[in-house]
Amino acid sequence: MAKRIIPVALALVVCAALAGSVHAQDYYKGKTIHFNVGLSAGGGFDVYTRLIGRHFSKHVPGSPSIVVDNVTGAGGLVLANQFYNSAKPDGLTIATYPGPIILRHVLGYKGVLLDGRKLRWLVALTPAAQACALSKASGIKSAEEWLASKRPIKLGGLAPGDDTVDLPKIVKATTNLPIQIVEGFKGVANVRLAVESGEVDGACFNWYGMKGTWQNRIDSGDVRVVLQNLLEPHQDLKAVPLVTKFAKNEEAAQLLQSGLKAYAVPMYVYTAPPGTPNERLETLRKAFMTTLRDPAFIEESQKAKLDVEPIDGAKLTNIFASLYEIPAKLVGQLSEIVVPQK
Repeated sequence: MAKRIIPVALALVVCAALAGSVHAQDYYKGKTIHFNVGLSAGGGFDVYTRLIGRHFSKHVPGSPSIVVDNVTGAGGLVLANQFYNSAKPDGLTIATYPGPIILRHVLGYKGVLLDGRKLRWLVALTPAAQACALSKASGIKSAEEWLASKRPIKLGGLAPGDDTVDLPKIVKATTNLPIQIVEGFKGVANVRLAVESGEVDGACFNWYGMKGTWQNRIDSGDVRVVLQNLLEPHQDLKAVPLVTKFAKNEEAAQLLQSGLKAYAVPMYVYTAPPGTPNERLETLRKAFMTTLRDPAFIEESQKAKLDVEPIDGAKLTNIFASLYEIPAKLVGQLSEIVVPQK
């Protein structure tokens, strides 16, 4: 009897899986999936998403059409808020914006109208890996020269709460590196243009995006990577010093390390709205992971120098949930540094 039960059980599992696949195909066939990008065209989020969009459809049952739109403002927060509160949980709308936006909610930023524990996380393309790059025109060739500078080095950033602003604020508070943060850029692409025009001296943002969108300037020497805002060196940047080397004192070092750890959340994250049914959530998660392993996608990403180290949706969900467990004392310390007091 037991020998007959096992094949029957397996058959039921297979039938359920096939039924789910057929249902997903029926659902997505003839429809359009909209990817909403929270930052400006030409930046890392935009470039990565358009690359994914060229391969994503064939990995979704029913091969729906794919449309990519940019919804900019406040370093991705405009999209994040709209998406969380208004997007239909129908599996047809996906958002991407900086992962540290969830940390804004934890730290008590005003105007953050979302909860990272309720979003339906799909995938992250890369872990956190912020580097600081300065222009040749700045006259600064290394972190040591930056430390000795008689003037503050202007770093372009997006908005308070974005890691391009918050991490430099933490670095400024815990080291003697002279820093002036210039906020208000719509996206990292705009920051890069400001560096190239001499409006600012440099910027600190995700190394994966930097390598993919600014490699020609780095190779030419017009831009130099001089600092890593990381606890451990990235494999590409072993000759570039870690920011922890420049902490003012032991107390500052501990706060800096805690801040770096708190902001070490994945950068290029993709999510479905709260309430998205599990069946569609799993369909989209599977489509992402299959796309990122697709030889055609890999070939194109390598040509574009866009590295991908994916973090699946289940693990990403746990990562964001853990942010809400940061000790209250550390939340208070970081909030004093990064959250605008106006």
